[in-house]
Amino acid sequence: MDIKICCICHHAVEDNEGSKLTVKGCTGINDASMKRQDNVYAVPGNCFHIACRKTYTNANVIARDTKKKTLVQTPDL
Repeated sequence: MDIKICCICHHAVEDNEGSKLTVKGCTGINDASMKRQDNVYAVPGNCFHIACRKTYTNANVIARDTKKKTLVQTPDL
């Protein structure tokens, strides 16, 4: 049996909680990765958790997470 790993969270994906990416899905994840300044890179056929993809590509979550990164990286003066 082949173990499927989520391309976003890197945990095992069970049959009932994930799916495989198509070209269109890869574009969405890769765009989100660029906005987040992450190192996630998806290619067609990668597996993912449905919940991970929804959260990772959600514009509101991206804005919140990048704002947190900016606040954490800003040095105190």
